[in-house]
Amino acid sequence: MEIYANTSAAQSNLNRPELPINPAQRTVRWNQRLICPSPIRSNQRRKGWFNRRGDQLWTNGGLYKSVPPGEEYPVDLDDYPEFNEGWMNEEGKRIDMAHRLIPKTPLRSALKRTSQA
Repeated sequence: MEIYANTSAAQSNLNRPELPINPAQRTVRWNQRLICPSPIRSNQRRKGWFNRRGDQLWTNGGLYKSVPPGEEYPVDLDDYPEFNEGWMNEEGKRIDMAHRLIPKTPLRSALKRTSQA
């Protein structure tokens, strides 16, 4: 047991309300659309143009190989375009059904914008 020389000072510290913590000037607001690295290594990704259902584009004319029955919508193609919307390759490049390149949307900052008033 410790004995304080000045017990009145120790008592006054206990009765003093806590000082508010100064919050940071900028805060980060988290949401469900955070960008995470792919859990699939680049050498394990499917090579070629695929859609989310698992069909593989074979020719520039639009012929594709259908996915075998019972193997539709594999987990590794979750962020690929839906059937009849387009195709995506292992590099993340997307094309529509007419084989036109779909530009990537620019990344947004995760930090809240400050107004310049």
